[in-house]
Amino acid sequence: MNNSNSQLLFKINKFGTPGFINNKGKEMTIPKCQSVADYHESLSRFKKDNLYGFMDSLGQVIINPIYERATNFNERFSAVRKNGKWFYIDKNNNIKFEIECNYAFEFSDGLAMIQKGLSYGFVDTLGHIVIPIEYEKAHSFSEGLASVKKNGKWGVIDNKNNVIVPFKYALIGQFSEGRCHFQIENEKYSKWGYFNVKGEIEIPASFDKCYPFSESRAIFRKGSFKGGRYGYIDSTGKEVIPPIYDGAMSFSSGMAAVSIGLGKSSRYGFIDSEGKIKLNFIYTRANSFNNNLAFVRIGDYKTGSEGYINKKGKFIWKKNKSK
Repeated sequence: MNNSNSQLLFKINKFGTPGFINNKGKEMTIPKCQSVADYHESLSRFKKDNLYGFMDSLGQVIINPIYERATNFNERFSAVRKNGKWFYIDKNNNIKFEIECNYAFEFSDGLAMIQKGLSYGFVDTLGHIVIPIEYEKAHSFSEGLASVKKNGKWGVIDNKNNVIVPFKYALIGQFSEGRCHFQIENEKYSKWGYFNVKGEIEIPASFDKCYPFSESRAIFRKGSFKGGRYGYIDSTGKEVIPPIYDGAMSFSSGMAAVSIGLGKSSRYGFIDSEGKIKLNFIYTRANSFNNNLAFVRIGDYKTGSEGYINKKGKFIWKKNKSK
């Protein structure tokens, strides 16, 4: 969420009115609108009168809200829809190209996924279809590769549409830190593992569920979706934090939110990459740290305290419960 002023901005909502604070907790003034998105490449997508536009890090409108749909800016472009047609625009609101499709996605690794009918393909920054619209499902490119589904099975392609991983898996995620998680068979108890960018299995399929790597740690689950417990492995597949938590989030800013208990009785705390508790289990809601701040709640929705804390657990901005 770095913006053009090298500040960090974080979303807030006060009595139904969206806004932002900086990393010191100071609120900024923005145009009245229905919703805002996190900053991407120094611009925030906002919604006003059910149409989308973009504002800069000072809250100034850069692109007026004239679009029916819009993605965040990524790799200098945003996909927008107007009068039922999809375009890619730059930050000056110049149309770079129009694309015939049902839905257009953000650029990633120089390619953008598009959906036409029930099929998916990819276009380059000139609007050329470089990967045919022939896949049943697809993920955006990550680390030069994309997971795609064909004839009911998932595989992996590169940006030239070369098959890197054969179409033989039930499910495949996105690459992160050189690895991608996969499920072998589409069965209730089928296991999950990881392969590398060459398609070689590096961590055997032995998990009931696993997730992308972040900061050299990946979440895994032991047991079924209902009643299973979560822990973390390192990049070799070694268990570094045992599955003792009822919920877990990816590591960010050196910490991860984990929970004990289910439903209304659940409480969140934060641990470091070795499993040491850094912030105690006092939160009824917790999001991951992002640039060293995390949104949390203590107590219930109506009477509790919520806002952004720093890594010491101190509130730097707290939502006022009364006008």
